[in-house]
Amino acid sequence: MDFEIPQVTASERTPLVDKLCHTIDKLIAECLRDKNTIELLKEELNRLKGLKNKPKIKPSKMESKAKKGKEGKKNTATTRAC
Repeated sequence: MDFEIPQVTASERTPLVDKLCHTIDKLIAECLRDKNTIELLKEELNRLKGLKNKPKIKPSKMESKAKKGKEGKKNTATTRAC
């Protein structure tokens, strides 16, 4: 969840604004906790039903290899002759 809360200057800060900002922070944290709980409960439900859980896929290594290739190492796939 991406919330972009604008910065409040010192002249705009009132007790009400401070209280609202604090409430927003608490709600965002609660929402993130709830999302995690829902995901865990979905996994538990799938386990109890005998279904497969969401696979845990490792990040691709292709991007790191592509960066290494651009930094000076030759990429053999592009220099091969047919």
